[in-house]
Amino acid sequence: MKIYSSLPQVAVHDWFMSDETHGPGVQVDFHYHDMDEWLEVVKGDITFFDLSGHEYRLGAKQALRIARGEVHHVEVGSEGVDYQMWLPVTPAAGFQNMLTPDEVACLKNNLESAEREDNRNNDAASFFDEFLSNQIVFSRADGSMVIGKKEFIDAGFKDRGRKSSGSVRVLRRTTDTLFLSAVVTVTEGSPLSFTNLKLFVREDGSLKCRMWINYPEQREEAPPVGSGRNSR
Repeated sequence: MKIYSSLPQVAVHDWFMSDETHGPGVQVDFHYHDMDEWLEVVKGDITFFDLSGHEYRLGAKQALRIARGEVHHVEVGSEGVDYQMWLPVTPAAGFQNMLTPDEVACLKNNLESAEREDNRNNDAASFFDEFLSNQIVFSRADGSMVIGKKEFIDAGFKDRGRKSSGSVRVLRRTTDTLFLSAVVTVTEGSPLSFTNLKLFVREDGSLKCRMWINYPEQREEAPPVGSGRNSR
């Protein structure tokens, strides 16, 4: 999510717009949308929170972009809020994809997994024993593969100053699966950023990570040249 001082009209050209009003103190639990969303506050205030608890508070005339799939929850201020919402298409019923408590717990564990890989408290093995499926397929950023939970844990852990962006995007969801994307930064040496794609599958009643793919994010260089960024 990102706050803007005003809405860039070019970003929502030809999009569907609706006027929204919510009363004081309204809260919406963690959810995501299957499309990008822009909104601009007309009156009052509203606060959005990502999975890590980072706050995005908007007052009058401020705008917010929420990327497709980005998980968030919402709290309306004490005076309520009026805002305009833009979507690329007219929303269907079920526009808000509400997440269950165990799905939220799984997504929060996913954020935690970045720092757990650094093993600073010597507890990485026990964490990943619970976090991973026995059938895990793990692809490092260099393309090498690890297959199986024991192989992943036995490979060991190294402190590379990993840090999650605090945000998770749900790309696909079914009754028994979650496919998601998150960004992890490695601060060892020159800071590098990686996209993590993970597939969680329900096994024996809980969601376990069965596929985990790392690949480098593109690095933004000074104009006019753009290049690419890296991770694990």
